[in-house]
Amino acid sequence: MSFLWKIASGAISLFLADKLLEGVMIKVIPGKSVYFGIHLTQYWHILLLLSIALAILSSISKFLLNTIALPLKWLTFGLISLFANIILIWILDVIFLEFQVTNFPSLILSGIILSFVDFLFK
Repeated sequence: MSFLWKIASGAISLFLADKLLEGVMIKVIPGKSVYFGIHLTQYWHILLLLSIALAILSSISKFLLNTIALPLKWLTFGLISLFANIILIWILDVIFLEFQVTNFPSLILSGIILSFVDFLFK
């Protein structure tokens, strides 16, 4: 999957998680949503930043997952990819103040949404 498709699938999955799940929030924090000297003032600015970060993290983790844990991926029938997506969502929650996952079931469901959208884009 090309990098632009990863950004698009990340944006769609984060948008769906934000709109469908109560425990997932993407919001603009006035005065604090500044990255690389750019003031992010709109919802879609934050969504684009989060999807780019998710695509970068996903590219790195999928490479490591496919090279190191390939037998484990075969044994679990790809279920390890779902756990990798859940960890990616959690990392985004830790890094960015604008993205919040408030409870564990929302984290699991947002990982499922990310896995499903990634499957559709493949």
